[in-house]
Amino acid sequence: MYIIEIYDRSLNTQCRALCYHEGSGLKKIVLVALAACSLAGCVNDVAFQPMTDEQREFTYDYKVPGKTKVELFKNARNYLATAYGDSKAIGRVEDEGEGLIIAKAVTLWKMDTGMVAVSCVSGYDISFIAKDEKARLQLTINKALQSTPECGWKEPSKQGYPEVVSNLNATAKQLGEALEGRSKIDKLKDF
Repeated sequence: MYIIEIYDRSLNTQCRALCYHEGSGLKKIVLVALAACSLAGCVNDVAFQPMTDEQREFTYDYKVPGKTKVELFKNARNYLATAYGDSKAIGRVEDEGEGLIIAKAVTLWKMDTGMVAVSCVSGYDISFIAKDEKARLQLTINKALQSTPECGWKEPSKQGYPEVVSNLNATAKQLGEALEGRSKIDKLKDF
């Protein structure tokens, strides 16, 4: 098995091809990889276009009448525990007195090369702060230092970015429901 990576500095593009080969003929493999990348169209897709801070950072404000800072904090913590499996696993800082949660998470997105769809991940930071009757959530896509082996992209591609944004918006919407007392745990309590 060979992984061939083609990178064109003039276009700032990258393409990877995975080849299974028995016997000799590395030249044939390289030609097949070049053809596959060209046909897939990934040679023309800008893989590493820089993202601006505005493209990385998403802020959501919530107004929740009648809820105290502590209630909002607990609802957010419980949402994170159910959405991500364990709030302790993703959480870095939790301060109930301040109403603060700082955590890290990842979101999945697909890179479709035209021949095969590859699953990719992007990390993001979660910053949550609660006050009486209001809260703020900030989700920030991380600047990756290296690419993941499965995908090869350091950041969401032009194609993957809308999927990442959709995932972050869904997270924010679900958190908003949890802050209002409409989470899975709140439904469980109603018996």
